[in-house]
Amino acid sequence: MMLVRAALPQEADVLAQIGLAAWRKGIKPLVPAHVAAATEQKNPFLPFVRELGPRILVAEVDGEPAGLGAREHDDDVISDIWVAPAFEGRGAGSGLIKALEAQIADRGYRQAAIQVAARERAGASALPASRLPSALEEGRFRPDTPDRTGKDRPVKSTSA
Repeated sequence: MMLVRAALPQEADVLAQIGLAAWRKGIKPLVPAHVAAATEQKNPFLPFVRELGPRILVAEVDGEPAGLGAREHDDDVISDIWVAPAFEGRGAGSGLIKALEAQIADRGYRQAAIQVAARERAGASALPASRLPSALEEGRFRPDTPDRTGKDRPVKSTSA
């Protein structure tokens, strides 16, 4: 069973490790060795998780934290989706996106954007929300491809 909830202060270390594990799998191969080493040494996910606190959403699968998602600037942009490699393909990422989109709609925004970026030689790349789910499902998303543009994804409020 999968559920999405707010992060708890006592799980900051666990969430930071999930972020780092996901980063190792998806981003580390794309960055220079010195960047990878620095990231491994200081785990930038820990201060991020501590700073955002309960604004981070956690996907739980069978009672275990499986991923985290956030809107870093509390606006209409989903800035972070990180799923532990052991939980990939079990709905954690999709659940986080849906919950973050609901938050965005509840704040009065009519559309949501998502930024999934990776640094590499060509710079940063992003995939708009309108194309992310199908690209992920079909295995076509590659963070090392050139920037893509498209329409933002419409969202619906969950408020009555």
